[in-house]
Amino acid sequence: MRRDDGFVRREDPARLPELDILRGFALFGILLVNAELMAGPYASFGGGPGAGALDRAVAGTVTARTDTQFYLLFSFLFGYSFVLQRRSARQEGAAFAPRHLRRTAGLFGLGVLHAVVLYPGDILMTYAVLALVLYGLRDLAPRTALRLAAGLAVALAILLLAYGLLTVAATEPLTPAQYAPRVAGTVAAYRGGVQSVLGAHLHDLPSTLGTDLLYA
Repeated sequence: MRRDDGFVRREDPARLPELDILRGFALFGILLVNAELMAGPYASFGGGPGAGALDRAVAGTVTARTDTQFYLLFSFLFGYSFVLQRRSARQEGAAFAPRHLRRTAGLFGLGVLHAVVLYPGDILMTYAVLALVLYGLRDLAPRTALRLAAGLAVALAILLLAYGLLTVAATEPLTPAQYAPRVAGTVAAYRGGVQSVLGAHLHDLPSTLGTDLLYA
């Protein structure tokens, strides 16, 4: 395509500008969600104990309009990108499996680096695992995929409900005095040197991975 100034502008026909805009918008939303979560332990959970009705209403509204919406958009774009990559490989006459596995391995590697060095609550490793599942289900018929999605949604709802009921029935709420000693070691580790912080990340990694897989 030739511009008015005489220079030739090359455009990648495989790129979809609208999709790139959505990706940027989704990433910005995830940034807002994580900033809210890291601002305080109760920022995303109704303002915490003793919060008034207005605080709880505002926190619930923010959660409904940011957390749920941006997570959904981010997940949709992940799946749609899989479709586009597969289509691109077919058009080029290239094998899709090696290309997909390389991308997945790179995503998992970035996730490991991020989880160990920066934040154990990493989601990239979870997406890498889900990418393998997505590859295994790539040839499902649309009706079968819808049935599977509905079944997974119902099963997850039952699982979360059962987990919540068991938690309420089998555990007792901790008072601040009881909770403080349990987190004192973690606080001390994060206030230590590089080796101490990395050790804390590795210690927290298994539990955070389980939580990410459950909610992804």
